[in-house]
Amino acid sequence: DEVLLWQESIKLYPRNERAYINLANEFLRTQRFEDANLVLEKLLEMYPRYVDALTTMGLLHYFPSNPHRNLEKAAYFFQSALADNPNQPNTLLNAGFLMLELGKIPDAEDYFQRSIAFDPRNGRAYYGAGQVSVKKGEILKAREYLQLAIRLEPANVAARALLAQISEAP
Repeated sequence: DEVLLWQESIKLYPRNERAYINLANEFLRTQRFEDANLVLEKLLEMYPRYVDALTTMGLLHYFPSNPHRNLEKAAYFFQSALADNPNQPNTLLNAGFLMLELGKIPDAEDYFQRSIAFDPRNGRAYYGAGQVSVKKGEILKAREYLQLAIRLEPANVAARALLAQISEAP
């Protein structure tokens, strides 16, 4: 069991930040949100500016099925992580999707463009940029982004669906 493995690792090495992150991610994967929160709070007590912990805490608050979902807290933790490491592609990507959901299109666009700049092989970043372009009414640009997303990640069902949707539009 992954949980037991990471808990044992923490017992042996109580300041091993990767073990805490892996344990928190396992709790998130199995939707044990309270447990993930406790692990991340403990980690942030030890390492308050640890980018992976701040990003994972942001994900915890952003997780759609979390009964305590809090988009403002998610934004706070993503922005805190980016304050110390502004070039973290996964944090930029998650912040972009959050801003898109909050309707903050210019912020979402900035985060996706920065994510693309630092990780040009990330299809999800192009998918996010495609969503932004659709919201802005820039359909040709959206098609380009979505085609890139699909080329990089052929199994990206969401990008395929959005491309099909905008291709049907007049």
